[in-house]
Amino acid sequence: MAGPCVVVHPPGAYHADHIGDEGLETVSILFDPRWLTGVGLDFRLDRSRFWIGGPASADARRLVRAWAQHDARDADFLLATATFLHRALRTEPAVPPPWLKAVAAAMDESERVPTATLARQLDPHPAWLARRYRTVVGEGMPETSRRKRVERAVSLLRQTDLPLAEIAAGSGFCDQSQMNRDFRSLLD
Repeated sequence: MAGPCVVVHPPGAYHADHIGDEGLETVSILFDPRWLTGVGLDFRLDRSRFWIGGPASADARRLVRAWAQHDARDADFLLATATFLHRALRTEPAVPPPWLKAVAAAMDESERVPTATLARQLDPHPAWLARRYRTVVGEGMPETSRRKRVERAVSLLRQTDLPLAEIAAGSGFCDQSQMNRDFRSLLD
């Protein structure tokens, strides 16, 4: 698992999710599937399913926001969960396009790679590349860069006693205040 992804396991299933070197931040939502029959969603999940990026990841972010709202009603949880499962379980995971590895490698190599530069290397039009990347991955290239900077900062916060300004600089932020804004935008 890397980047935004969604994993859904059947009730009572054991799993062998592989977590990379950078760790995993996860939100687990456990519920009785019979709870969803009230909204007409009766599904049989016979195997674990996962999606890396794509619409399922965007839907999952909306679901997590709904569950994280302190003042949400049960009906809100029910609707958000049913909507996510209805769409996700009817969507097969897409096969990543061949150009995605090259884009990911370029983004890992350089902190801020303009879309036009990537497009020149890979040959598609920059607007097409930006749209397809967002569709395939579930977030745009700027969001991926921001998320990766936040992930590096989280790792440094957990593993070192460095001052926040040094962590911000070492993670690719312009300064500590930009790091704070990006943390807030991703974690709120």
